[in-house]
Amino acid sequence: MSYLTQGRFGGLVCGSSEMSNVSTGSLLGKFVNKTVLSNDFQWAWQNYKQVVLTLQKEFGCKSLMEIGGGRSPLFDYSEYRNLNTFYTLNDISPKELALAPAWPLKACFDICSPPSTIESSYDLIFSKMVFEHIPNAAKAYQAVYRLLKPGGIALSFFPTLYCLPFVLNYLSPERLSSKLQRLFDPRPDPKFPAYYHWCRSSDYLKQNLKTVGFRYIEVSPFYGHAYYRSIPFLRTTERHWTRMARGRNLTILSSFAYAFVQR
Repeated sequence: MSYLTQGRFGGLVCGSSEMSNVSTGSLLGKFVNKTVLSNDFQWAWQNYKQVVLTLQKEFGCKSLMEIGGGRSPLFDYSEYRNLNTFYTLNDISPKELALAPAWPLKACFDICSPPSTIESSYDLIFSKMVFEHIPNAAKAYQAVYRLLKPGGIALSFFPTLYCLPFVLNYLSPERLSSKLQRLFDPRPDPKFPAYYHWCRSSDYLKQNLKTVGFRYIEVSPFYGHAYYRSIPFLRTTERHWTRMARGRNLTILSSFAYAFVQR
């Protein structure tokens, strides 16, 4: 099922002009080098919105899509007005989109199978804590490729295997993993099944993304997490483990990642 609805303050048709100042892959690499200033997980969470804003400004993005934004889009209305862009909020669930604010354009579809009518429509596509819930990452990234304009950029922010809490979540039956989440990270948000398909920060992810056809790929790993903050022994052990992994840049042991791709 898919549909597009008119946002209260936005138009239905995305901007049609090509991105004017994306010309070489080195621009994306330079952007990541100067913008991602830490490999600590707290930095990743605290600065994600600013990274998206900086991407939008530096690459002149006029048409944006947030994948899996649902009830909680990254930007509020005042921030959206300052962006001066077409902003589309996507989610697979009509119930989640129904809980979203009225101002964005809404697009209800599975990111693995978007409608062909909006292909090559977006300068910037971004997502936060979505791709771990997608059972077929290849189809999802292929869809992102089709949705992007030539030269368009996508940024996904996701947890990575083989960080222990995510390994446990991946291996546990859904009922048990839901209980574990409430124990380590009690939040009111709904829990969705997690598959962690392609959710790595190592060369494994880069090689897979190359097969999709992206011209340029940049992956930034982040280390550490706060799931054991209320359990002293595990918290101390995790901090030592994280310090070692960060010092050696063992991407296989990262906990989160930003993946930047350019069509």
